[in-house]
Amino acid sequence: GEPRQQVAVANTWGLPSPDGQRLGFTSTEGLQEVRIVDLSGELMPFTALEQGMFIGWAPDSERFLVNVEEEWDDVPMTVTYLCQLGAEPFPLADTGTADPIVWISAEEFLFASWGEIRLQTIGGTSLLLADQAVNLFDYAWLTP
Repeated sequence: GEPRQQVAVANTWGLPSPDGQRLGFTSTEGLQEVRIVDLSGELMPFTALEQGMFIGWAPDSERFLVNVEEEWDDVPMTVTYLCQLGAEPFPLADTGTADPIVWISAEEFLFASWGEIRLQTIGGTSLLLADQAVNLFDYAWLTP
């Protein structure tokens, strides 16, 4: 895949959406908050998740990913949520943790979780592709 562009915004790093129309970032001013800003400069706070960290965009440029530290089945972990302004966020991966994430299409993605490489469609059940995996980045050639 291509390297991600980053833009400095308010003492943090922002990531432009794939279509270049928005910038997502995590504010470090006061309470940690995910924020989206469009090209006109309109700032749109995303408050559906408390203490989340903006980590990137889905390929459609409407949805974005936010990491939240929480418990999943009584196990502390970082859970990645798929978010959209005005919509209820939900965990992206059915395993809770997903790092890294490699998008195959607007609806399908590869991810690493608990030493496994899995394939999943948004809202679906993941398919185990490899266990005892060392590094998903070896599969980066699969990105469009």
